[in-house]
Amino acid sequence: MAWRNWFDVSRHVANCSQALQDINQRLRQEIAERREAQALVESLARFPEENRQPALRIDHRGEVLFANSAARPLLNHWHCDAPTDDAPRQLQVPSAWQTRIDSALKSGELVEEECYLEQRWLLLTLTPLVDGNYVNLYGTDITDRKAYEKALEQRNRYDELTGLINRHLLYDRVDQVYRSANHQRGFALVVLDLENFRLVNSLLGHQGGDQVLAALAARLRQQVDEAATLARLDGDTFYCR
Repeated sequence: MAWRNWFDVSRHVANCSQALQDINQRLRQEIAERREAQALVESLARFPEENRQPALRIDHRGEVLFANSAARPLLNHWHCDAPTDDAPRQLQVPSAWQTRIDSALKSGELVEEECYLEQRWLLLTLTPLVDGNYVNLYGTDITDRKAYEKALEQRNRYDELTGLINRHLLYDRVDQVYRSANHQRGFALVVLDLENFRLVNSLLGHQGGDQVLAALAARLRQQVDEAATLARLDGDTFYCR
């Protein structure tokens, strides 16, 4: 019987050992999961500060509850001094932004505003959290977009070769002058067309022709009064109003 008792005890010890191993495995897994969760929480907590764009939280009174380091230029633009240990006062946004905050919290909709700051354009977006009675402000750098829009407008309104206004802008200005002109004085519209310009292109090529047109535009600028409007419609046709 003694050996049977020993066998039973050994089997019980083995079962207990396996149970302890399982418990240790679950504990190690829980510890790993907790560490992973803690790392995620810490990463999320660092996220606003790691953001290279402004991120702020502002309450309904216009007091800045949080501002990351990237928001410092914006605070300076608003003439808000950063709080210090000696002066831990709450920062206050300008009255114009207080109006926008009120509008966002009242409507519950996003409010956007473009801002030129330190040689770059920012799109500032107020995201209202109505239940918390505060807004989050996020800044997005749109400098490249603004540069593209400016270049697109330049192409749509100005002749790329000569820098003079194009047909569409000329028609708009003539229409404005016609509507506002004194009918007793009127206004003049002069059309200049280069004769036999095709020969220039034939002899010098299109590149040479373009140089001739650019040179003519430069001479016209020198000769025409600043109050007049110069335009190139197409080809070798120029208008002066």
